[in-house]
Amino acid sequence: MELHERQDLVSDMLLGTGEWEPYETRLIQDRLKPGDTMVDVGANIGYYSLLASRICGPEGRVVAFEPQNQNYALLQRNIERNHCENVQAHRVGLWLEPKAAQLHLNNENCGDHQLALNSERSQETVTLQAGDDLLAGGIDFLKIDTQGAEFGALSGMEKTLQRSPSLRMILEFWPYGLANCGHSADQLIQFLGDYPFEYSIIDQENERLDPTTLPGLLDFTRTQLTVESQGFINLLVEAK
Repeated sequence: MELHERQDLVSDMLLGTGEWEPYETRLIQDRLKPGDTMVDVGANIGYYSLLASRICGPEGRVVAFEPQNQNYALLQRNIERNHCENVQAHRVGLWLEPKAAQLHLNNENCGDHQLALNSERSQETVTLQAGDDLLAGGIDFLKIDTQGAEFGALSGMEKTLQRSPSLRMILEFWPYGLANCGHSADQLIQFLGDYPFEYSIIDQENERLDPTTLPGLLDFTRTQLTVESQGFINLLVEAK
């Protein structure tokens, strides 16, 4: 797998261990199966897209979205050098509606570029699209890690979600990042409430799933996972 040449958190971890987020990697391996359709939103350089490509096989497909130029170039090269013919990559970010936007870059962590409203970081103009305009049919697995743009991305995928009755999802839940993108944890929780999902907090350190509910998440954002704390969690979301 081709990595960033300069110092970068994701690339350094892959270079040192050959793996990124090992527990989440196993969660995906345990839930994907041959023939599935996996959507990778915030694909970065393609770690999860390549993983899913091997599992989904020739009868399945992977759709990867990555708006940042350098990440996308590496994503495409990794798809090509690994002969992942079932992966389709788009150099766009997902949002409520099509538009151009400023992506605020983190020069030490290429997985932390953000569509923040206010930032002193260097910027790159990127293209955003609604997922419903690019996805046909239902999907089986969704990995979405967009540094606070999760509500915007999911809101542009409502038709796709409705066509996916057995959807499983790994979703970053970051109230501070959501606020930086003009949304809130409350909005994301309310949106998810329209779907028959079950929720678990992914405990990466202890490699376990802690079941929760939307009211439990809402309370968590009032007590511990506040905007001011800048903390985040990852959720495993599964259709009932």
